[in-house]
Amino acid sequence: GYASGDLVGGTGFQCNFHAGGGSFAPGDPDLFFHLVSMDVLDVLGARVVEGRGFQSADARASVAVLNEAAARRLFPGASAVGRVVRSGVWGRTWTVIGVVKDMRLEALDQAAQPAAFLPFQPIGAPLHLVVESGLSPALLEGRLRTLVAGKGVRVQSARALAADLAATLAERERALMLMG
Repeated sequence: GYASGDLVGGTGFQCNFHAGGGSFAPGDPDLFFHLVSMDVLDVLGARVVEGRGFQSADARASVAVLNEAAARRLFPGASAVGRVVRSGVWGRTWTVIGVVKDMRLEALDQAAQPAAFLPFQPIGAPLHLVVESGLSPALLEGRLRTLVAGKGVRVQSARALAADLAATLAERERALMLMG
């Protein structure tokens, strides 16, 4: 799978989202949003709790998958599936097709942040690839670069998901060791 920014341990992108197609209000929430390939939720092991995840036909559609935190924030006490969300940055709208269980993507020691996952088609933008693999990072990156060569994709980084998780945990383990 691929995403427009680091999914695990990264800061992600954030912007104002509005429930529905109407006007924005000062209290409308900021959500993390991730522009992703259709398979990245499967790679991350995301569990759909309402509606469905992405399908290949969604690649060019105006659809979104929210996490539970975003669904609660945008549509308190109601189903998010079939509802419309709009971005304050682009003014675009997306129809929510699914809700996934909250995942701690930004930091493992913090609650999941409200997030929207939106379809992304690479058009020369650098990508961070998230791959479940038993290959060494060097071999993995080389194979991935070969695989996408000539397809208009520029790989900025390629790491195994396990390596991202280990790096995130190592920082916290060092802090705990220092505290004794």
